[in-house]
Amino acid sequence: MRRMLLPVLLSGTFVQLMSVTVMQVAVPAVRHDLGAGPERRSWCSPATR
Repeated sequence: MRRMLLPVLLSGTFVQLMSVTVMQVAVPAVRHDLGAGPERRSWCSPATR
């Protein structure tokens, strides 16, 4: 059981990091494609404000 703890924690950290990175890259492109200003992108993620 203890041998699985570190890989599980590192996997969760990696997934979270990838999620934030994808949001940081994708939100400006989506905003540009939709012609939306900063007030319209607030639905995406608090990390992109």
